[in-house]
Amino acid sequence: MSLRLQMVVAASLVVGGCGWLGGSFGEVTGRVTLDGKPVEGLVLRFQPPVPADATAATPPPPAYGRTDADGRYRVFRTGRNLFGTVVGMNAVSITPPEGGTIVLPAEVAGGGLSCDVKPGSNTFDLDLKSDSAPAKK
Repeated sequence: MSLRLQMVVAASLVVGGCGWLGGSFGEVTGRVTLDGKPVEGLVLRFQPPVPADATAATPPPPAYGRTDADGRYRVFRTGRNLFGTVVGMNAVSITPPEGGTIVLPAEVAGGGLSCDVKPGSNTFDLDLKSDSAPAKK
């Protein structure tokens, strides 16, 4: 195999060999409310699906976002400061700010949310209901 061909093969493995490195990404923004009110300081973690061709040593990186005073967030991939996450069904977990008095619903605290991220721009507004909120009639 010629040196030039070896370099082309090596470059293609680096760019696309791990599935998610050469895969599609979607930008993710949204707003989180709890009982209709925005919540500041929540950390959202989007964990993308592991592609069939990825190994346990190369899982796709999670993406994170933090809500502002109006409950709005935008996720970015760790270590790269690039906005968005890997396309596909992402498991979403939400962590309240440390030292705060916010109590998230049990299914949210347990990581029971998911969002199907598509290529391009995605908006996921999450209107959470606290476990102690009175039922609406």
